[in-house]
Amino acid sequence: MTWQRKYRWIRSWPGERGLDGKPLEDYCAYDGEQFAGRIRLDRETLKKDQWNWAGAYPKKLYGSPIVPNAGWLPTAAEAAKKVEDYWDAMKALVEERKRELPAYMEEYKGYRIKIYSPNDHCAVVTPPGSSAIMDFGDRQPRAKTTEGLQVCLDRAKALIDKQF
Repeated sequence: MTWQRKYRWIRSWPGERGLDGKPLEDYCAYDGEQFAGRIRLDRETLKKDQWNWAGAYPKKLYGSPIVPNAGWLPTAAEAAKKVEDYWDAMKALVEERKRELPAYMEEYKGYRIKIYSPNDHCAVVTPPGSSAIMDFGDRQPRAKTTEGLQVCLDRAKALIDKQF
């Protein structure tokens, strides 16, 4: 089956020419108004005559992207397909991570307290300016389902207060 493009592709530098006088073979992909990636023909480096592809990240991405997010392929069609496949995979990753968002989040003295399951009250605490989870060891703030979310939050706040 032949690959069919899904997204809108336009020249990155319309009317521009390289040192050899030829039009630049450089294209950007768009999913609606959002930039999805780029391909370009290499004419100068050791990868000469290969197509460089680079995938973009959706605006709502948090966490690490899928790697590799760039590379080299022999044809424009293969590189464009790689960009589109990468974009689709990144959009799917954003949707998957949305489902992993905490059920509850609160800031306290600059710290973020997150509880991921409303049924299993275990708080995750991250310090100001960081996404690193603080390790409280056996003092990890928890609460039984019958105790409720507020008890778990109060225990997390008490541990934060002890940090000062």
